[in-house]
Amino acid sequence: ERVLPAWQANFVKPLPKGFELRGTCFGRYETSDTDDPLASWLRRAELELGLKLRENLAVGTGIFAQLKDNLLLENVERSKGVYAEATWGATRSLNIVFRVDYAQKVKTILDEHESTVDAFVGVRTNI
Repeated sequence: ERVLPAWQANFVKPLPKGFELRGTCFGRYETSDTDDPLASWLRRAELELGLKLRENLAVGTGIFAQLKDNLLLENVERSKGVYAEATWGATRSLNIVFRVDYAQKVKTILDEHESTVDAFVGVRTNI
């Protein structure tokens, strides 16, 4: 068992006509989604404009910037992009999230440039 440090900060600013401006910054070690055999230190910032369509359905779109340091390989991946997501409230404390990211990535040591489209389905819970 390992304990790995992580941090996260969020803000939500209600706007007129049901819109919200949301921001998130986080940092964490990743051991599963990385090319590095040791781990990667990931930092990401997001800024999103969201709209609640119904009591249990919200949509949003935003921009992000991300840095991933591969610790053993000493490579840095820089990403920036846009995303769109839909959140469905299955219950009062359980949300299902569908998200699509478009990113432009640069791997510094390899000088490799790539564009990616990633889709995610996830679960968010309120404790």
